[in-house]
Amino acid sequence: MEKKSELRTMFASSDWDKCKHSQSTKGRATYSTIMNVGFCNGVGLCLKVFAPLVWVLHLVDVDKKPSMGILYGELLHAKEEIKGALKNQETLYQEVLEIIETKAQDRLDRPLHLTEFILNPYYSYKEEMIQSNSLVMHGLLECVEKIFPFLMLKMLC
Repeated sequence: MEKKSELRTMFASSDWDKCKHSQSTKGRATYSTIMNVGFCNGVGLCLKVFAPLVWVLHLVDVDKKPSMGILYGELLHAKEEIKGALKNQETLYQEVLEIIETKAQDRLDRPLHLTEFILNPYYSYKEEMIQSNSLVMHGLLECVEKIFPFLMLKMLC
């Protein structure tokens, strides 16, 4: 997107006309694609939709690994940004969010992830409705139910 005008200038130049690829079928198709206004709009939309996901992937890939709760929280934030980029029109963002949900299921939504998410002050104070999120609260309770017997046994010993 940053080089959009340079790219179009290149294809509109006489150098492109002289290039052997300009007369090929693929060359004409490429020219048509680049000069189409819809192409640049589509690229811009892709960047708006996938930039939040790239940010989450960047968090996973850095040397200092973030906690599980941060990844879950940032994925929620990315989903909200995607909705905003697609003007909160459910028909536009629904398929993208379903793919994200499918990929994250049983990876980032385990009870321990959800517990760390709700206990992280950054999210518990930032997210107004965190306590009313049934998935998060169910994960917290499930995690507590698993850990509590272990803690009680440790206290008795």
